[in-house]
Amino acid sequence: MRRLTAGLLAVLLLCACAGEGAAKPAALPESCRFVYRMESYEGAERTSHQVVTVVQSGDGVYYSAGGAEFLFRRESAESYTMYIRSQVYGTFTVSPGELVGREKVERFASGVLHIGLLCQDTEGLTPAGEDTAAGRVCTVYEGAGPAGTEYQRAVRLLVDQETGLVLGQWLRYTHRETGAETVYVMICELFEIGPVSLPAFSPL
Repeated sequence: MRRLTAGLLAVLLLCACAGEGAAKPAALPESCRFVYRMESYEGAERTSHQVVTVVQSGDGVYYSAGGAEFLFRRESAESYTMYIRSQVYGTFTVSPGELVGREKVERFASGVLHIGLLCQDTEGLTPAGEDTAAGRVCTVYEGAGPAGTEYQRAVRLLVDQETGLVLGQWLRYTHRETGAETVYVMICELFEIGPVSLPAFSPL
């Protein structure tokens, strides 16, 4: 199986739990901070690694991954100013287009920031006890089945019992003929609910 970029890895993690049923509706708390890592492996070799940080508060949303940083600073109930961290100066600079609407920020968040975390579909998976992620108690769901004609897929999810957010996902693809394995991992390492602050910034 070809090595995949971090972006495609995120999509695969999202698709892993796609279906018609859900454990329960999941949504990020209004004020929270979380950090999770995404990795892929070909056998014992790690082929990709990315750390994602998200902070959400009444002042806006902050996101960082792969060296890119975005800050959506709330200006009103319906508008945000979008800033991008300059790798040259190390400060946030306003992006072209200036103000963006709340709907665009929500689409950005649900489509990019919260991939995996909000995907709590457990249709076809079997409860398999409890485990912890980021110090939080989660229900474990597991399942296996074919993935096309060449691979067998195994899935393991950790669903936070309080919020319904997926705090851990493992996908293992095994080639039926060679036995070669490709593994994709998303695991939350920090999850804080409560008053949080956006990173300090000084726009140019």
